[in-house]
Amino acid sequence: VVDVPPGEPVTLRAAQRDLRGCRWRSANVFTAGPDGTVDLTRDAPVDGSYDGVDPMGLIWSMRPLDEPTFDGPVDVRQPTELELRASAAGAGSVTALVRRRRIPDGLVRTEVSDGGLVGVMYHPAAGSGLTAVIMLAGAEAGIHEDDAALLAAHGYAVLALALAGVPGRPPTLQDIPLEYAGLAIDHLRALPFVHPDRLAVVGGSKGGEAALLIGSAYPTVTGVVSIVGSG
Repeated sequence: VVDVPPGEPVTLRAAQRDLRGCRWRSANVFTAGPDGTVDLTRDAPVDGSYDGVDPMGLIWSMRPLDEPTFDGPVDVRQPTELELRASAAGAGSVTALVRRRRIPDGLVRTEVSDGGLVGVMYHPAAGSGLTAVIMLAGAEAGIHEDDAALLAAHGYAVLALALAGVPGRPPTLQDIPLEYAGLAIDHLRALPFVHPDRLAVVGGSKGGEAALLIGSAYPTVTGVVSIVGSG
């Protein structure tokens, strides 16, 4: 924030409506510096929804105004619009709109259905010799497509594999054949842009348990990330 009278209180507000329609808000008061600016990489709020210097504080400290809902799927490919508003008694107010995308640019998206598999894969458009990753959801089931895309943007070929909870798969994580993961491993290792000897499985909670089991059963898996997965 620039062109504010030095020492003037400046209120910064962030507002966003998530993909399910729930409204989120945060508000923090800062003191303009001697140069008439507020810089979130330098300044801590004197009052508001977070403490200390944190350039992302306005975002992570937002709180819901509505009761969150979790029914039905959402399209994570749609961006959300973040409104940032700065106001000061001696300088009026100004608003900026930022479109926040969950799916980075430069990625190829492929819906995978070969051999009974159900999933969505992302990889860099110009990638070759990539480490492949199978990404598993937890007890909530479904597909973690946005997480797969964010990881793929760091140079991986990531298959968000549905174990359950989507059309074509069982409704719950019960009696899932281990061989289903074997099909996913074979599919990834055969892709021309994947290094066949570098393959990891990532999962959280129940997905973390599945990742450990898959890694122990298939020698072609060279890495496992089990996030709060029980042994």
